[in-house]
Amino acid sequence: MSAKIIYIIIAALILIGGGLYIYDVRQRSSDLSNNEFVLPAENPSGASQNSLQNTSNGNTGIYQPKPSDTQGGADAVAEPSTDNSQTAGHNSVTDETHFSDESDIDGNDVSVQVVSYEDGAFIPSRLSVKQGDVVIFKNSDQGGMWPASDPHPSHTNYPEFDAKAAIATGQIFEFKFTKIGTWGYHNHLKPAAKGTIIVTQ
Repeated sequence: MSAKIIYIIIAALILIGGGLYIYDVRQRSSDLSNNEFVLPAENPSGASQNSLQNTSNGNTGIYQPKPSDTQGGADAVAEPSTDNSQTAGHNSVTDETHFSDESDIDGNDVSVQVVSYEDGAFIPSRLSVKQGDVVIFKNSDQGGMWPASDPHPSHTNYPEFDAKAAIATGQIFEFKFTKIGTWGYHNHLKPAAKGTIIVTQ
C-alpha cells in the first residue's frame, strides 16, 4: 500500500471524527437551551411577577402563602387565656391582664380601674367606681399581696371580695364590684396596708 493511500485514509478519519465532535457539541448546546430559565411575561395588569419560570418542568417558584399565614391578619385579636387562673364568683387571680369570665364584665358602660400594690401600700388607696365596674389589683411589690374586704381576718363585710390566696409579684387579682357601698379592704398578709373602694350606682 502506497504512502499516498495511507494519507488519504488518515485524512478521512480526521474529517469523520471532526464531524462527529461538531455534531455532539451542537446537540449538547440544544439540550441546555431547552432547560434555561426565562423571565415570565408581564401579567395583564402590567406588573411583572417576582419569580422565574422553569420551562422544562412548569415550576414557577412563586410563593403561595398557606391559609394559616394570612388567617386573622393584622386585625386579629388573641382570645383571652385562662391559664394559671382561679375564678370564684366575680373574682379571679391571673398573671395576665385579661378577664377570666367575660360574660361577667360585658357591657358598654363597664369601666376597668387599676390599683397597684407597691412598697407595702395600695395606690391609690381610695378609689370610686360605678356598680359593675372591674378593679384590677396588680402586685408590683416584692412581697405577697392578698386583697380582701375588712375586717381582718374574717373578711365578712364583702365576703366575695377576697383573693383567697396570695398574689405573687407581677400577678394580678381582678374583681367586679356589684354591691353599692363603701368597702374597706386590706392586704391579708400585711393588714396595715389598707384601701377603700367606693361603689356608686
